[in-house]
Amino acid sequence: MSRVNLITGASGFIGRRLSTLLEQRGETCVHVDRDHGFDLAVPGWSQRLPDARIDAVFHLAQSRRYREFPDGTADMTGVNLTATAELLDWSRRHGVQTFVQTSTGTVYEPSLEPLTETSPCAAVSFYAATKRAAELLAEPYAAYFQVVLPRLFGVYGAGARNTLLANMVDRVATGKPITLTGGVGIYLTPIYVEDCVDVLAALADGRLERRFEVTNVAGEERLSLTEMVQEIGRQLGREPNATSTPGTPPSLCADISRLRAIYCRTFTPFVAGLGQTLNCDPAANRDRAAA
Repeated sequence: MSRVNLITGASGFIGRRLSTLLEQRGETCVHVDRDHGFDLAVPGWSQRLPDARIDAVFHLAQSRRYREFPDGTADMTGVNLTATAELLDWSRRHGVQTFVQTSTGTVYEPSLEPLTETSPCAAVSFYAATKRAAELLAEPYAAYFQVVLPRLFGVYGAGARNTLLANMVDRVATGKPITLTGGVGIYLTPIYVEDCVDVLAALADGRLERRFEVTNVAGEERLSLTEMVQEIGRQLGREPNATSTPGTPPSLCADISRLRAIYCRTFTPFVAGLGQTLNCDPAANRDRAAA
């Protein structure tokens, strides 16, 4: 019998790809998002979920107003916290076996060293604070089903909006200024979205031994913003409009040793992932044609 998955945020950047991947493998997916009549910001939404067998939950939904502090705090709290608590208890009552709840690398205290799963957490934004609080809500439910918390770092790909890399593509394509702290900019470990969804699917396949698992999900390459911007410019055929400001370049890089202990497939190199992103993104191609 094939696995039945419930996916919140199924129409989103990551969710729609995860749904496609799982369905291509012959699994069934229940889509929970606004396109299917669910508004997770409104309490009681879980009452409309099907009273049927669900083996795995992928809780990917997040507030659309995650960058709007303080005006978006009610929506962030509703989606990231209240809806998470509601879904966790619904899962307990319906015999779910695995609950995969995406979090973010921004829950960690900033550090110039690679971040491990045991690095101190100190969320510096309201969004990160709600995601960290959601992690704490999920942990006690490991008594009822397996809880997996992937902390995502720099997921990129065609269709991403309002992310650092998507914004850099727009700025290079249109000649907008780019500011690089210390002449380098932030250091990141970006992961291509197709790799990310493959990891998420693997985390729910029953191979994990621990009932509560936290793992960083990131790429293997440590890249500066300068390196990424230069590669964007090379592939678009545009010279980035970059300026340097004084300061120590920040870092948000993951140590993925724990992930590699359970997932051994090859990741897409940044150069290749960026190429696929630009070739699949109509907006990027339009900007390139206009250059």
